[in-house]
Amino acid sequence: ETRDFIGKEFGAPYVPASPRQYRARKRAQEAHEAIRPTNIAYAPELLKDKLSPELHKLYALVYNRYLASQMSSARFAQKQIAVLGDGREHTARFQRTGSTLVFDGFLRVYRDSAGRRDESADGTPDTVALEAVASGMALTLSELASAQHFTKPPARYTEGSLIRALEHNGIGRPSTYVPIIETIIKRGYVTREKKALVPTEWAFVTNRLLADYFPEIVDVAFTARMEEKLDEVEQGRQEWPKLVDELYQPLSAEIESALADKKRYRAEPKLLDEKCPLCGEPLVERHGRFGKFIACSNYPKCTYVKKNHEVRQLGETCPKCGAALVVRRNRWGVQFIACSAYPKCDYAREPQEKCPKCGGNLIRKQAKNRAIFYVCEHYRPDGGGTCDFRVFGRPVVDLCPLCGWFLVERKRKGKTQVFCSNPECANHAGLQE
Repeated sequence: ETRDFIGKEFGAPYVPASPRQYRARKRAQEAHEAIRPTNIAYAPELLKDKLSPELHKLYALVYNRYLASQMSSARFAQKQIAVLGDGREHTARFQRTGSTLVFDGFLRVYRDSAGRRDESADGTPDTVALEAVASGMALTLSELASAQHFTKPPARYTEGSLIRALEHNGIGRPSTYVPIIETIIKRGYVTREKKALVPTEWAFVTNRLLADYFPEIVDVAFTARMEEKLDEVEQGRQEWPKLVDELYQPLSAEIESALADKKRYRAEPKLLDEKCPLCGEPLVERHGRFGKFIACSNYPKCTYVKKNHEVRQLGETCPKCGAALVVRRNRWGVQFIACSAYPKCDYAREPQEKCPKCGGNLIRKQAKNRAIFYVCEHYRPDGGGTCDFRVFGRPVVDLCPLCGWFLVERKRKGKTQVFCSNPECANHAGLQE
């Protein structure tokens, strides 16, 4: 059907001698059918009035890419010239290559970087100057420019380049790439700066610990081999208990060795341009259990810790010691309630513990895709419970100004969204900043 359509719309030269077939890339899971048009007759221009602009662009991309995959190859005529200088002491050689599109083939419907190879850096065709040059022709130098270039460090990983690196090294699978990136961001190992993923000090500390005690576990080749073995388990070529035992036995011994060593790994404190009010020594920014804090660099001789004046008082007292309760966030940005007398008192709890619909206890759960959600203790997945309250995200202390139910935080595309836990509330779609 597709070959007939190509011949009818573009002509016989655009139909290859035989249908094109493509091999799957190495380590491809091939878990589902390729995304392609269900009917080649539904051209994008016919559906423009029936789809939103975003969906129409997506459909056109899929349609044109599929159509191009079954069309003849494009053909280019390449020309290369070499210009020799007539210097008396040294003869310079300058070389230039250009290409002319002879037959557009699949580029008729799909032009990406491959379809722009005949353009120079300024967007003009290379062949304009090359076609006018003949062998033995004397050329006149119009301009001579020199430029100095310095070696640049490798660019930071973006989400896209990190996924390509994982794929190249055989780490993870398409279904796990996104959870891997979400995990390293959620746990504070990297932060997003524009599109780049920038490692934090916490990441370097963790990396040093793993490299010291578990060098084989963090080895790229080991991880790739494990992925292949897991694929063999899925294919029934290996038994999973045996595989887990082979991994667990040496890992268990390494964990015991690491625990016996009792070596402490800490992030290097960051020196600040501020003096300690008690001893006059510089203050530093340190990493603690609940995130960053500012303290004296002369610790343990000086125990000064700068109070965080932004700490929010809850207006309740600690049931354990009687001190005031405050709202805090851990190093992953998750809100919780703790005692202000910490570390003398270690009391802590969730921001919300009761169901806003029936008053039952809230239960924290984790979905298969690792998403956190909360349900009422009376909730049943089959609908047989007395309460159907369920919300994805993490509850916070604040209440909705419209209905009084508690608010929930959830990260989407790297940004934190706050919304009401009441599905019938107007703020359930998100609060406007």
